[in-house]
Amino acid sequence: IEKVVDTDYFDVVREIFNCCTENHTADTAESVNTKFYHFEIILIKLFKYFAFYTGCKITKKSGKTVYLYTKKMNMPSDFNILITNDDSYNAKGLRELVEMMRPYGTITVVAPKNHQSGMSTAVTIGSKLIAYKKIRKEKGVTWTYLDASPASCVKFALDKIFPDRKCDLVLCGINHGSNASVATNYSGTMGAAEEAAINGIPAIGVSLCEYDDDANFSKVRRYFPAIFEKLMKNLPERKGISYNINFPPTDVPVCGIRVCNEGYGYWVEEFEPWMVPGGTAQAEEGESMCVMRGRFVDGTPKDDRTADHHAVDDGFISITPQTFDRTDHEEVKRLSGIMDSDF
Repeated sequence: IEKVVDTDYFDVVREIFNCCTENHTADTAESVNTKFYHFEIILIKLFKYFAFYTGCKITKKSGKTVYLYTKKMNMPSDFNILITNDDSYNAKGLRELVEMMRPYGTITVVAPKNHQSGMSTAVTIGSKLIAYKKIRKEKGVTWTYLDASPASCVKFALDKIFPDRKCDLVLCGINHGSNASVATNYSGTMGAAEEAAINGIPAIGVSLCEYDDDANFSKVRRYFPAIFEKLMKNLPERKGISYNINFPPTDVPVCGIRVCNEGYGYWVEEFEPWMVPGGTAQAEEGESMCVMRGRFVDGTPKDDRTADHHAVDDGFISITPQTFDRTDHEEVKRLSGIMDSDF
């Protein structure tokens, strides 16, 4: 017997309570309500952020299976979503994000043809020819690639694909690797999100702190849809904001969600000689070859657990609001009293 419940969080908990206590009788309505209250507390402790679940399946000893789903956010029928990344159109993370977003609108994918990590907000300009290809069209999703940087993919989409129809949202990811702390300044994923923000479009960058090409994205599938819905329901009127969301790696249990500030750190020993069996890699006369790796030095105080990279280390999903305005407003106030003058 299957029962599908399309309802909200409170009713989901009530339904689970009824399933678990259907063979028990209570003396009074008051005792039922008291038990329900304690039952809800137990569920919250067991599942942490239970309210962020979009669905669950319960199989009882009797063999009865109950499927419970919370309502998904109702989006406008003409809601247009642009999705890009910096790991190329073949990346697993991109496919995962597209699948998660299918229920929310019409999706257009414009992703880089090749790997573009570390490109930040770089754009492909000048006389370089840029290849564009329509790969395939599925129900609700159009797949394309552009042989350019992630920010250029956003520019191209807004200029060539959405000139006469609105683009409501830009999603970037899912990135294979962390974009927390100062990594966001180098990130092609967040560079694309920043390009969207510059154009006044809400933008979200999503990263999983695992670098495996075949990474396990089950955590993102489990929590991101509800995070996305909550963000969309609470967008500010002010434009120019993007959201940098980082998920802990698979082996770190999720403890919750934290709104964070960008952490600080830097890399040292970044360049290593590149050696291949039999000698150095092929190089022109007088050249030497190296590869960029490096070691991260954490410059954020250890007790600052609101820094995004610390929050992720602690098992939290970090959400860092960002803006493209790089003005240091505190320094403007200080320096204006020293430097401002009339000639």
